[in-house]
Amino acid sequence: MTDKDVTVRASVRGLRAAEIVGTATQAYSKAVISLTQVLAAGWPAGHTVTPGAVDPRIPRVNDFLVVKGKPRQIMFADPIAVSGVVVRVNLTVAG
Repeated sequence: MTDKDVTVRASVRGLRAAEIVGTATQAYSKAVISLTQVLAAGWPAGHTVTPGAVDPRIPRVNDFLVVKGKPRQIMFADPIAVSGVVVRVNLTVAG
């Protein structure tokens, strides 16, 4: 099993004041990605989707999203599915 980098289109914005609660700070951002490029790249290599298990194609905590050359650590991933198919993933990233 070999992981690889995948270039994805993402919408990234800083947290709004009302979203800064708990451990979240102004260094956190919200990002929204589609799995289109992830699926096309076959990421992560060597993984298969098992019914009932967590989909390995969804970014996980401690994965990174590079935004404008700066690595940002994924703190939380919220996949959004329609009819059982993930159509986007909302991410909270730090850095």
